[in-house]
Amino acid sequence: MFKKITFILVIAIIALSTPFHSMGQDFEPGDPDLQPEPPVDAPFDGGVLLLIASGVIYGIKKESNKRKATKVEGVINN
Repeated sequence: MFKKITFILVIAIIALSTPFHSMGQDFEPGDPDLQPEPPVDAPFDGGVLLLIASGVIYGIKKESNKRKATKVEGVINN
């Protein structure tokens, strides 16, 4: 029970503190050194494809383990 509460608190602290780290500093419009860079587009393909592939592989593994368990139970019951 203690591990579960600790885990939930750690996740909550990380989730709530993330927006504070992502906030930028204010800049004055006349100072060219503090002008923000134009945003750079982040690639979207690689991460999503990796997540989908790992999800499919995980699903196949779980189904395989389920079928093996059913076969073993069938052999033991017969």
